[in-house]
Amino acid sequence: MSDDIRSLELDIRREVAKFADVFIEVAKLTCISAYVLLNQEIASLYQRIACTQQQLEILPTR
Repeated sequence: MSDDIRSLELDIRREVAKFADVFIEVAKLTCISAYVLLNQEIASLYQRIACTQQQLEILPTR
């Protein structure tokens, strides 16, 4: 098996560097997606708070 790998004449350092580049790009996309979802949840929470505040303002006071 090791002879099969050697016969491919791969530059291991270059292959690892390519893998690292792709891995980092995928990790960035995953991170960005998580931030987008978090920001959407925060925006939704702000809207619900604003709606609750408006409802509280129109409640009669004694």
